[in-house]
Amino acid sequence: MARPRSPGGRPHKGERQLFATRLPTDLAELLRDEAEARGLTLSDHLANIAAEHFGRPPLVVAAPPQEERLIA
Repeated sequence: MARPRSPGGRPHKGERQLFATRLPTDLAELLRDEAEARGLTLSDHLANIAAEHFGRPPLVVAAPPQEERLIA
């Protein structure tokens, strides 16, 4: 019997198309570092850069950082 789907997980981002490219290592590292600093995946960060280039609003906004809770 199939299990019911959990309401958890990330929301659907709509139709997407895969693009693959090879970047110089130093540029790829800069992009990864910037994506991480913004709390985004590399894919989401690159999508936002492309949207900005064409005058569109960001496609993905990073969620605010969650408070870390220590369990005593």
